[in-house]
Amino acid sequence: MKKFLVALMAALTCFACVACAPTSVEKAEEKMQKAGYTVVAYSDKEAEGLVGGFVASNGILTGDSMTALLFETKDDATDFYSNVDDLGATLDGKWVYWGDEEAIKEFTKLF
Repeated sequence: MKKFLVALMAALTCFACVACAPTSVEKAEEKMQKAGYTVVAYSDKEAEGLVGGFVASNGILTGDSMTALLFETKDDATDFYSNVDDLGATLDGKWVYWGDEEAIKEFTKLF
C-alpha cells in the first residue's frame, strides 16, 4: 500500500509540473497580460469550429510575440493544424499556436 501511495504522489507531482494552456481565450488573454504582453483577443462566431484567439506581443520590433487559436473541439484544432503545421505551429488540445519561444513559454506555463 505504501508503494502505491508513493507512486501516486510521484505521479501527482509530475502532473503539477507539466505545462498547460489556458482553458479559454479570456484566461489566456489575462495570463499573457500579467506576463507583460500587449494582447489583442478576438472571437469569431462565423468561423466553423473556431472559438477565438489572440495575438500577444511585448515589443514592437524586437519583442517576443505569438498567435494562438482556440477551437471548439480537438478535432477542429487538428483539422486546422494539418494545414499550418509546416509553419512551426503547435497543436495542444483545442489550441493551435505559434510564435517566439519565450512567449510560448509564458502561454504554456502552469501558473
